[in-house]
Amino acid sequence: MEIDSVKKKKTNLFTIIPLILVGAFFAFQLIVLSNVGDKGEKITTLKRQQETLKVENEIYRAKIMELQTSQSVVVPLTDVVKIERKNVNIIDMASATVK
Repeated sequence: MEIDSVKKKKTNLFTIIPLILVGAFFAFQLIVLSNVGDKGEKITTLKRQQETLKVENEIYRAKIMELQTSQSVVVPLTDVVKIERKNVNIIDMASATVK
């Protein structure tokens, strides 16, 4: 008789423990999905903002590169100050002789 009661207790434990674990798993999944599900919309808006900022940064980089070129500086300068081109004679000091 004692053996039967011990077997019943073991079978009860082997059926109750898996049911508790499955229930805990579903409860954990519910908690995780409820917390993460709310943040999905925030994540998509942050990704959109990040993409627009990347585009704006590329535009600013292009403007900076344009301003760094010498022609973009010289052309507006010619409108303000009258610049004339002149021929220049280059003298090499090593090969130059004094008369």
